[in-house]
Amino acid sequence: MADKLPMTPARTKPGPLAGRIVMGGLCGGCVAVAADGAVWLGTFAGGIGAFVGAFAGYRVRKGLVQSLRLRDSLIAVAEDLIAIGLGVWLVTRL
Repeated sequence: MADKLPMTPARTKPGPLAGRIVMGGLCGGCVAVAADGAVWLGTFAGGIGAFVGAFAGYRVRKGLVQSLRLRDSLIAVAEDLIAIGLGVWLVTRL
């Protein structure tokens, strides 16, 4: 919920972006361990995915808000639900 508040910095700012990269790397490493894969590769892929996802998600969200003329909060909630759903789908396929 905190990222929906107006005073929260953009996900592409250095602080939030670094947090996303670290958490993405940790998650990627955990998924790699669970799948008996290379931890370094999972960590690297998770960090890169978080970096790319931060910028891509930001651009897609801004574009949808502008093109559909919907409130940002509606798109933000939809974005969160999609991310959660894809995450659950991915980890249940291991």
